Amino acid sequence: NNAVLLVAEGWHVCYVAYKCDPSGHYGYGGHVFRGRPGARTVIRTRTRGAVGRNVRRVELWYGADPRGGELEIQIDAEMRQVFDTRADTRLDRWHGWDLAPGPHRIAIRDRGTGRPRVYGVVFETDGPGVVWDTISMIGAFARRVLELEPTHLAAQMQRRRPDLLVFNFGGNDLRRMVVGDVDRDKFAAEYRRVIAHVRGSRQASCLVVSINDHAEAGELAISRRHNLEMVAAQREAALAEGCGFFDAIAAMGGPGSIRTWRRHDPPWAEPDLQHLSMAGRDRLGELLFAAMIARYEAWHTRSRAAVAGVR
Repeated sequence: NNAVLLVAEGWHVCYVAYKCDPSGHYGYGGHVFRGRPGARTVIRTRTRGAVGRNVRRVELWYGADPRGGELEIQIDAEMRQVFDTRADTRLDRWHGWDLAPGPHRIAIRDRGTGRPRVYGVVFETDGPGVVWDTISMIGAFARRVLELEPTHLAAQMQRRRPDLLVFNFGGNDLRRMVVGDVDRDKFAAEYRRVIAHVRGSRQASCLVVSINDHAEAGELAISRRHNLEMVAAQREAALAEGCGFFDAIAAMGGPGSIRTWRRHDPPWAEPDLQHLSMAGRDRLGELLFAAMIARYEAWHTRSRAAVAGVR
């Protein structure tokens, strides 16, 4: 389920997959929302469910440039602010509000002057737990990440300061492999550039999660060979860049397992035999979590044994 409730209308959306912004300033999530008269977004905490019912801090991520205009922000019923996003040069900006823990609502409105530039909104609690930012790039080839301007991307990453970067591209690139646009070596080199581009100078810890098993990709049939070549390329890129690697196809049961997952009750795969269902994504997430914890516990055991040996 979504962690928040969101209603939006009137914005012009530019998504990095379409290379629609020559500046390369696509924000942390790869999307730029340009205001126009009547543009409005309302985000609020959920009223039911296990997550998303409370928030402690709200943060607006936006940009300023010569085409900017005024944004009106209202939090709940009593707090209202106006931000002028005009500037002589292109700038990244952030503004946060610390709130009393509980349900909250934020409304963002274009006041009709200029074209405000918004990247997104962060809702967070105080914890405990892990913060997991899902940056969904639907339909994007891995190389589209290279369209993010390096200095801008570095500033966005520095603001969020992730401890672990998880890369899970490749499903769309399978089509390129089938038609011969890329082979194993070319894609491995391309993926390495993607990882290095996102990590930048921070060199954060990283993990590459391979594609899940595929039998089809649109009108194309995906063979066992194509699946294994893609996994091999991703493994090569991960290890060359010092990242961990998780073989999702092996975790699923090997090549051809997408059909078995489709027959599961409830189905763990969609009828297109390339995407996992919600239940399937939950299952693969469980397998990934178990693998990470097993590796952590093994490292922790070795570390304690090493310390005991020194003593």
